[in-house]
Amino acid sequence: MDHLPIPVDRQRPSRRVVAFAYFDIPFLGEVGEAGGDFYTYAVAHKIVNNDSDHSLNLDELEDLEDVDLYFARVQSWLYFGLVCDTFGSSVKFEDFIVVNASTGDRIINSAKLKDLMAEWHSRVSKMSKQARTADVERIKQSTTVGWRFCDRADHYGVSLKEQHMLVLSSIRILISSIWGMLRASDVRAGNLNEDYRISIDVIKWPRLPASYRPLAVLMAEYGWCPHEILRLLGTYHLTTVWTMTCLLRRIPAQLDHERCAGAIKCVARDVDPDDHQANHVTNSCNCEAVGPDIEQVKTILRGGGIPLIRCKISEDGRPSFKVVSAKGVKRHIAFSHVWADGMVIPKQNKIFRCQFLKLAFYLEKARVDVQTERLFAFLPLAPFLARHVFKGSQSFDIWLDIFCIPSILHADSQELRRQAIARIYYVFAAAEAVLIVDKSLTDVTDSDMPTTELMARVASSGWMTRCWTFSEMSLAQKSVALFCVGDRVIRYEDFKEDDKVFKGLDIPSRSLFRNLGDSAFIPFNIAWIASQAVVSEYVAFALIWNSLSARSTSWPGDVWGIMATLLGYSGKEIMTLQERDRLPAMMKELPNIPASFFFRDLPRSASAPAQMRWIPTRVQGIIRDGDGTFAFTDGGIVFPRTLNLKFLLSHTTTVPPSFSFEFRHEDLSARPDLLQIMFQISLHDHDAVAQHAGSNAQICILLPRNESQSGDSETAYISGLGCALLVTSIRADSTVETEFLSSLSYRFGTEKQTHHLQASLAGPNVVLRCDRQQWYHARLRRKKHTLAPEKFERILYFGVPAVLVFVMAATMVPLWIWYGVTHQPVNVQASLVLATCGFALFIVAVMMVVIFHENLLFRNWVDSFDLENDGQPKRWWKKIMPLW
Repeated sequence: MDHLPIPVDRQRPSRRVVAFAYFDIPFLGEVGEAGGDFYTYAVAHKIVNNDSDHSLNLDELEDLEDVDLYFARVQSWLYFGLVCDTFGSSVKFEDFIVVNASTGDRIINSAKLKDLMAEWHSRVSKMSKQARTADVERIKQSTTVGWRFCDRADHYGVSLKEQHMLVLSSIRILISSIWGMLRASDVRAGNLNEDYRISIDVIKWPRLPASYRPLAVLMAEYGWCPHEILRLLGTYHLTTVWTMTCLLRRIPAQLDHERCAGAIKCVARDVDPDDHQANHVTNSCNCEAVGPDIEQVKTILRGGGIPLIRCKISEDGRPSFKVVSAKGVKRHIAFSHVWADGMVIPKQNKIFRCQFLKLAFYLEKARVDVQTERLFAFLPLAPFLARHVFKGSQSFDIWLDIFCIPSILHADSQELRRQAIARIYYVFAAAEAVLIVDKSLTDVTDSDMPTTELMARVASSGWMTRCWTFSEMSLAQKSVALFCVGDRVIRYEDFKEDDKVFKGLDIPSRSLFRNLGDSAFIPFNIAWIASQAVVSEYVAFALIWNSLSARSTSWPGDVWGIMATLLGYSGKEIMTLQERDRLPAMMKELPNIPASFFFRDLPRSASAPAQMRWIPTRVQGIIRDGDGTFAFTDGGIVFPRTLNLKFLLSHTTTVPPSFSFEFRHEDLSARPDLLQIMFQISLHDHDAVAQHAGSNAQICILLPRNESQSGDSETAYISGLGCALLVTSIRADSTVETEFLSSLSYRFGTEKQTHHLQASLAGPNVVLRCDRQQWYHARLRRKKHTLAPEKFERILYFGVPAVLVFVMAATMVPLWIWYGVTHQPVNVQASLVLATCGFALFIVAVMMVVIFHENLLFRNWVDSFDLENDGQPKRWWKKIMPLW
């Protein structure tokens, strides 16, 4: 892993961790001879079969007495062989083998890969398009074979030693690095790391696949929550997760993950206001709590306003607070933070003075960026003017939740608290700047940390795991977003690929930068782009669902309001519905339904009407592209012919939680590929099946398979997910009508379980009865722009003045030349001066109109989040450009 961008002072195991020791990759002692092609060595040692497809042969592993020798050959083929196949036969393998000075063992050191990647990138950039495509396709084929070998080895059922797991893990890391190299080099190779990402719905902690176990065990040793480990493995590339693992002092010491054991996600940062204990910045500090007059805050809330806190620090370090009402947009700074960091005192609506002075320090650091934005950041002189001339006021108008939202512990403030929470969306959408504060970031001591490490720290921070912080950042896309890191503030804009930092990175660092950008930071754009005709309704829905399902909140009910707001609905309207009706209201306009809702183990209501039992009751689980979608028809949801594993089971007793089934003999001739194969089924919600199926019922089993890539069926050919349906009728054309019962897990096998059934193939189509016309139709929905505002902004700010300046130059320059050549009288000169000045003033006037128009668009978008004013008379700019 030495080629990956990891900190110099990286975190290392402080002791031997079971048989993984210090997680060095062992060299098992064999390097194959370079053969005619990638498969020569593997065929010679029976790792693959000598057929046209070079199919994997794991039977050899079961028959061998010397498993160490087998994995030495696997390492030779899939580590050294892949290096040779990718970078050329001239690679010297001794560059990868070093001796551990403390143990004397030979281990793998991959630092040389960084140079090989740079050489490959330089070489392919000079190739013809045809030669480059052939090289890339060859690399894609060999690496895919290696990845699938690891899949098969993970699930083959053979007990592996820790050193064998380390070998498999190093092969996956190598392949992930090569795939990252292909993408970072922009050779149109696709994004294979995304296509073959592990499915965390198939595996459960602590029963992890062997090739992922070393990394997961190391993360657990460093204090990571098991839920977070699985989330990161299911979100980022393996190489990225390794970089995150190596970050030093990443996890605050006060987090207790013991209560996460019985939860569905990490809840260590969930807080109870009654028991929450605030902390000082240092253990030796004993300062007093400070804050504004909460009664003044309540007064503004009662009047329908939004309270802000005007704060100022005196020379002796004493803060003063004045409660003011928000007026207009881009006039305040909002803080986005995590309560679990111990900054707030809920019972008092205050924080300790030392904590506020720390916030004030970052406010002062942010002053230049805020002033630069006010002075039009695209102007070259704006930063200089902000730093030395227009420094701004000495006070700041801020919004901090503990100051501006009455505590839940105040019995007389429940309605005011609800109003204040509903206006959070407006607060962050209208903010001039948003400061992100997280203890794992503010505690950083390195003032010269690389951008990639900063991004990894933000992506793995506690702030990134919260639903509310995701909402806040998503709404702040038109504000100056600043991450408070150590003793400085880092602009969100610095994490974009067009930044000059990206262009100076090596290949592994570029891969890391791009993966973090795509998976961690781009999802924050969803609230803004959802208001434009940029992405489809389904893509926006899936992005927001996946982003929220990976995050937690101390008040789970808030998630529906957050999701509705980000999708452009009125969160206030959606939250007035019964809980089971909220998600259907947001899915009513979707052209298709995610197949993941049927196959994943999600919380559902067994007591819901039959046509709604499949609908999740919480935002949980990932919507996977590989699962596909199902279409609505007049009769319900259609499971199409392409979903080819559809079976009918009949039983005379109550279906048990787990069972096996095989096929009737007359069906085997139609599907010879299923000959002598049985399925072992585990129902996720047995209670629902027992309640609705009973005895003497017919059940339809759907088992999706995607053999082209691993993804959801990364255990393809071996195990996967599906669903069980209750058959209500079978039409004359053999279409099966059903009702939903439960999702399930399945495995291929040859052993019969105690409860064993015979099955027949169902088809060709299966229909789930569902009438979405009965679902609630949302009254309010934000309209989409016909032109993306970012593009519109560029046209207005750069296109319009450029055209006007060109017209001015094309008109006035020839006239001035004519005047100079022909020696016209003085009155002609005066006319030309007036015309030139008038033209320039006209351009300035047009720019003022452009700025005014953009402000209208922005103000209109911000006001669409002011949910408390639903039904009130529209403001004049809303009548001009309505978004609702």
